[in-house]
Amino acid sequence: MSFLLRFIQNLAAEEDEEFLNLLRKDYWIFLHASMVLPTWKHPIVSFCLFFHHATCLFMHFVIFSYSMYLLLQEGNLEVFSLVLHYNVILSFAVFLVVYCNYMRKELVRLHKIFVTDIGIYRNGRIYSDKWCTDMYKIIQLEKYYFLMIPGLMAAMGGLVCVVPYVFKSLVGIEHPYSSTGLSMTLPVPAWYPFPTHEGIWHLVVMLGQFQACGLTAFLIVNCQYMLLNITSKLKYEIRVIGHSLDTLLTRSQTFHDRITSIHHGQHKPVTVAILQTVEHHGKKRDVLTSIDDEGFQRFIGEEFKDSISHHQTIAAFLSEFQSFGSVPLAAALLLGVVVIAMSLYNILMGMRVDDMGIIVTFSLVIITETLAMYVVTALGASLTDELELLRSTAYFMSWEELDKGNRKIFLNFFTVITEPFALKAAGITDLNMETFSSLLNSAYSFFNIMNSVD
Repeated sequence: MSFLLRFIQNLAAEEDEEFLNLLRKDYWIFLHASMVLPTWKHPIVSFCLFFHHATCLFMHFVIFSYSMYLLLQEGNLEVFSLVLHYNVILSFAVFLVVYCNYMRKELVRLHKIFVTDIGIYRNGRIYSDKWCTDMYKIIQLEKYYFLMIPGLMAAMGGLVCVVPYVFKSLVGIEHPYSSTGLSMTLPVPAWYPFPTHEGIWHLVVMLGQFQACGLTAFLIVNCQYMLLNITSKLKYEIRVIGHSLDTLLTRSQTFHDRITSIHHGQHKPVTVAILQTVEHHGKKRDVLTSIDDEGFQRFIGEEFKDSISHHQTIAAFLSEFQSFGSVPLAAALLLGVVVIAMSLYNILMGMRVDDMGIIVTFSLVIITETLAMYVVTALGASLTDELELLRSTAYFMSWEELDKGNRKIFLNFFTVITEPFALKAAGITDLNMETFSSLLNSAYSFFNIMNSVD
């Protein structure tokens, strides 16, 4: 018992007030309630949630597994595939929660980096610039728009559970039980050791299945939102780095003026005519009146090093994020390919027996899994796009305004960002839209193989 108490105290020690405030701001209580990242400042609440989630999901996993065994004995492959889908998704949700808690220290560290400003600039807090505050609002708006996709997935998942039950209620079932005793009147056909086709037990079991499906969707959507939130913060930081490169000369001028005023003992900045605004290819840009001003070049070098330091921090974060997300992202994509292929096969079997319930149900399954794969690959592609945009920003910098020393720094920096970072699944497959297309083709090829074997 003392070991358990010490373990909980160590976990709670990681949760300082700033970290908890960040989680409340980004996720409210959802990350704690889903047990993806539980808070151990209140261990009783966390243990109650753990007991509820474990009991609900494990009980239904056992029931569905035994029901699959009975369905195989019957040879009812259509219903077997439906129950298998629920069991696989349920198992995947449990895997995500277990994995996030196993990698808790890494997950806490990934969030704690955003508690304070990542980029530290000598000229002042760059995040207070109007451009940065406006960009933050744009990124937040993009995040909420993108959040509609996981919401749509949850709605589709709910329909997958509700539609078969509605069909059964409207059309009716001649035999409420299968030959092996499975209750066919439930949303998910399953075996129970008591009658469930009518009465209070039918209502209790039906609500229990809806609860298990809703909890599964809640866990998966929380993990997707966490991925979306971290990706959005990374996109914002990368754009801030690009802004720091765009305004390098202007910020260096401001830095120079402030330091000069301090040295001269004046309260107001002394503006020195170092920059001159000219029009270049229809765009206004700042250029130096004298490249040989060693004092000002020193300020440029210091500001440039701040941008490079900011980029190095983000690069290290991306590497850690890659290490954390590689396994669950690969599992999500592999699961999507297999489920889509099996759903196509079940739709074909439903068309053969003219079962509209099976056709509609597995069509919804395909839509849900396609959206899940799209979320993962689109977020990975968006990070790569932002880094490519940063490379373009660096390429079009006013490097000709730099002296020899600063040009060397620029060339070293540009060499580092020549190959943009690409988020990978299992450290092998790049997460981009080409991968998304290839995965859909793989699912269809797998379906063709299953169909040819049949």
